[in-house]
Amino acid sequence: MTQYRNLPEGFTTVRKQLHSRAIPVILISMIGGLAICYFSENMQNQSFYVWAVMIFFLIAIMLYAFNKAIKTQKAAYESYELTIATDYLSRKQNGLPIVTIPFSEITQITEDKNGLRVKGITKGSSIAISVFIENYLQIKDLLQSIKPISLPDPKNFLDKSPFLVALFPVALMIAVYTSNNKLIVGIAGSALIILMLWCFYKMQTTPQISKDIKSKSWMLFIVIASTIAIIYYKVFGT
Repeated sequence: MTQYRNLPEGFTTVRKQLHSRAIPVILISMIGGLAICYFSENMQNQSFYVWAVMIFFLIAIMLYAFNKAIKTQKAAYESYELTIATDYLSRKQNGLPIVTIPFSEITQITEDKNGLRVKGITKGSSIAISVFIENYLQIKDLLQSIKPISLPDPKNFLDKSPFLVALFPVALMIAVYTSNNKLIVGIAGSALIILMLWCFYKMQTTPQISKDIKSKSWMLFIVIASTIAIIYYKVFGT
């Protein structure tokens, strides 16, 4: 039985990847929030100082959330532990359930620029192995002897366009909060609620998401309740 951990220096690259993915999403969210405020009838006549405070407040919240996410990701990266025994491999990581896959139940092993992914026969039976783990080539050769390593399945449109995915709910929210057209509000609001419920379901049922994130995802219902209230007011209250 041999245990492997991620190399400390590898997180520098991981952090850069997180920056490249998160910063555009943060900017889209900020622009969306400011657009909602700008086109709101109650905010159009506000002074420059009010807008300056709002922008500063949004930036502060985003930076705090982003720094906290980086710390959480670093803790998860450093706690990662891969165990390879004579007939199984197992992954242990803070906040996630232990995943164990017997060699006889491995259905697929894929490799991309980020590392390897081993899939088992049961749902949620999947282990990601970072390219920054100790003795990566040794691990790869061992897994290759168990089952041939292949390329991952082609990405679908949503996986290829993460920025469009982030832009879509922001656009729906802008439509709900700024439009006075009942049809637009009803359609955009319904789509937004369905999307948020789907995101909540995916977060709750995905084994690779930590318990901390799953518990915080319940706060999404505050946004859902707010959206329902806005839709009711604009469609039925006026």
